[in-house]
Parts: sequence; C-alpha cells; structure tokens
Amino acid sequence: MLNVAGEAAIVITDVPYKRNPDLSTKEGFIMRSLHGDNRQLADIYLPATPITRSTPVYFFVHGGGWIRGHRAANNLVKAAGGTFSVYGGPPQCNAAASMGFVAISTGYRVGEIATILADVATSLKWFSDKANLSCVRHGLGALADDFKIVLAGHSAGAHVAMMLATDPSYLAAVGMDVTRLAGICAFSGPYTVRNPFNSSWRNAVFQRMYVNKAFPADVARQDEYSPTWRIAQRVESDGPLTTYYEETKVAPGWFESASCTSGGGGSKCGSAVREQPTPQQIAAAAEVSSSTSKAVSTSAATAAAASTAVAAAASPVAVAVVGSATHGFGKQRVTHVGPTLFETHGLPAIVLCGTSDLGLEHDAQRLYSFLCQLKSRGYDPDKKVRFAQIAGASHASINREPLTREVLVKLINELMFPAAAAAAPPVAPSSSQ
Repeated sequence: MLNVAGEAAIVITDVPYKRNPDLSTKEGFIMRSLHGDNRQLADIYLPATPITRSTPVYFFVHGGGWIRGHRAANNLVKAAGGTFSVYGGPPQCNAAASMGFVAISTGYRVGEIATILADVATSLKWFSDKANLSCVRHGLGALADDFKIVLAGHSAGAHVAMMLATDPSYLAAVGMDVTRLAGICAFSGPYTVRNPFNSSWRNAVFQRMYVNKAFPADVARQDEYSPTWRIAQRVESDGPLTTYYEETKVAPGWFESASCTSGGGGSKCGSAVREQPTPQQIAAAAEVSSSTSKAVSTSAATAAAASTAVAAAASPVAVAVVGSATHGFGKQRVTHVGPTLFETHGLPAIVLCGTSDLGLEHDAQRLYSFLCQLKSRGYDPDKKVRFAQIAGASHASINREPLTREVLVKLINELMFPAAAAAAPPVAPSSSQ
C-alpha cells in the first residue's frame, strides 16, 4: 500500500534508454536531439526506504507543449519563496518516491508528436525491462519480476500517456508488455488536439503556439492524435457522443475523516458527498441529443447533494449539476480505429486537473466523460475511472500541491492496488511534505 508520508528520494540522473551507435559516446548509448542536448535520457528517483518485491514504478512524462520542457530541474521559474519546476518531473517524482514508488522521469526529443510517442514508448519499454537494475546496483533491493508500472504525465505529457493507452500500436512496435501497466494518471492535459478549450480564441492561440509546430497540418490527422477522438470512435453508434461529467472539486479536509470512502455509488467524507456516475446516468447522458444542452436527469439524492454543495461555498467537495455537450468531432465514425488498453486490459485511469487550469478543465471533463462511456465496450468505469479537480491548483502548481499527493495516493490505492490497500493498516495522510 502506498502512503503520503515518506522520506526524500535518492536521484540517479542521466540514465540512457536509447542505443544509437551513430551518435554515441564510448558507452554507445546516448543520442542527441536536434537541439544539441541529450533528450533520450531519464532520471530515476529511488525511495529512501528499502525496495521490495511489492514496490511499483511510477513512470512520468513531463509537459512543455510538445515543443519544449525537460525531465529534470534545470528549467526553473521564480516563484514566491523560491523556485519550482514548470514541467512536473522533479516534484512529481520526488512525491512518488516518498509514496514508496521507484519513480522515473523520462526525457524525449521535443518538436514532433510521432517522434515523442516513439521515444516515450521506447523509454517505457526499456525501463519495464531494466528498472530493477539501478535498485540492485545501489544496494536498495530488487523489484519483483512482474513489477507494475503506473504511467503518468502532465500537460503535453498527459496527452502522450493517454495516446499510448488509446493507440497501443506505439507500445506494440517496441515490444512492450502492456500487462505491466497498473494504470494511467493524467494531469491537466490537452486531450483534444484541435479544440481542448471551451473557447474559440483560446483554441486559436493554442493552435498557433503548439499544434502547428508539433502536429501534422491535416485536421484529420490531428484528430487521430487526440485520445478523446480515439475513444469516441470506439463508443459511437448513431451519432456524436455527449460530454457527461459530474465536476468534483477537492479541497483540504476531504481525507481528514477516517470514514472517508469511495465507490461506484458515491463517496462520503464527513457531511460532504462526492457522487460518482452510475451506469444509468452514463446511459442517460449518451442518449441526450447532441443539438441540445439540457441537463441530464439525475436522482433526487444527486440533485439535493449538488444543490447543497453549491449553496455551501466552504464545503470540502462541490458536486456540479450534471450536464451534456457535444464533442465537435462530427457524426462520421472511423472504423479502422482499434481497441484501447482500457477495453482490452481494463486499464484504470485517474484524470486530475486544477480549478484554475488555463481552461483545460473542459477537456479533462470531456476525457472523463468518454472513458465512462466505454462501458458499451465492456469497460467498468465505476471501478476503473476517477476524475477530480484540485481546489486552488493551477496548471503548474498541481504538480507540487500537497493535496494532489493525498488525492493521488488514495485513488491509486483504490483503483490500481486495491488488494495491497485492503491488507495494510490505514495510514494518516501528512501535509508536511
């Protein structure tokens, strides 16, 4: 079972994952990117506590809009009281190591989406075979032969992680054993390349600054690089999907009660209620016409909980009224899109964003909605998918918020390692990290 409290990580930097004899050092490993720096490297964060056969791996993909960013802490910006990494690697992996993971922050060659996906798939495959070697080399123990990997990413890295799950061909190309994956954690990502924002001007700016530089010009190809689009092709029948969500805003205090539990029918923590979608609500949302924006009918209990939460601004958890919206992909279904790992392997997914997330909250809700509607393909969203917004978190700060860590620990234990969590005594979360 993972927990929030933990000691600082031990960091092993500049570990190569790509062999390229043409551009190698004497060790024959390092490839240089077009920018002249070593991108096909990773940093490994080891927990200070001994590594055991039950220790999992947290594999993190940094952000940067696909055209910049770095796995390590050499890209810093000034902040009140100090500095922090914009792209997520150090805070995410230090936090993961303190939870009990062996954490890996992977680099990749920025600038072109197909290259990025190939690099991250190569790195994930390499460390799925080699992650225990660094542990042994440093005398910290050894992972199990069948150790599990949580694939995570922030911003553009969240898009990449979700692309690998919705288009498994990249992992298949490198021979990755996808049964190693315990689940996906996606933070503040743009999952719909053409229009991740619920704003035309934001989408236009995003297109010029990032999409036009990293993706093909053909909008059909941009759709194919969109995890939401790929899921939509799997669950559509006669028309477009509707966006279904119950917006959950998580604030400090959610995990303070020992009675805080969660499940498919809802979660309770003290007097606050966090509703999870039921299969009936998901089905009702899918039936709503794409030309309307009327609210999906919910139970009286759900409506009462939403009304109470909206009225009480100080409530730890606010449940928004369930709504629907079209995804904007059009009615044509592309039949060549193959199954996702969510369908074939029941891969759990955690979708997180901040409450001030540049407007990407809209796309996080859309991704969550579509994952829920994979129920039509045999996926069980009640047991496999969770969505939450971290109160007060921005696009950058979500990586280092103590509350993010608490939410992540709880949801990873719940969805990805339930047997270990059930067998271990409860651990009180700490906010001192």
